[in-house]
Amino acid sequence: MANTNLESNKRKAVRKSIGLDLLGYDNLIHRYFVTWCESISMKFKYSDRDLIVNDSLLKYYQNQWAILVENRLLLEYGDYIKKDLPDTYHFYYEILREYAENLEKFYPASLLPKKKLSINPKYQFNYN
Repeated sequence: MANTNLESNKRKAVRKSIGLDLLGYDNLIHRYFVTWCESISMKFKYSDRDLIVNDSLLKYYQNQWAILVENRLLLEYGDYIKKDLPDTYHFYYEILREYAENLEKFYPASLLPKKKLSINPKYQFNYN
């Protein structure tokens, strides 16, 4: 049986291009996932905590990350990344950040929880 926890060659190339080890890169992806969840929670009035702990959403985001961030970075800059040019970490990180921010435009409506937050303010002010 093959080990499914092995890092793909694509992921390894991307994380090395921005100068991160495996743990640092996983933390980076999770940080962008949390930001993505917060964006969805504000846009559609969900509890951000409910979104962050949702395993299905995390798997969806990781798949989207692999396709729309890693694959795109390697498609557009793969030849340069293979050359391992010095002092390029910041350059590739900025491109990766831009691609990651573009993920905020996409969300899986079918995976979002059915229950939304009801916003009923406790206090009302009468300014008349």
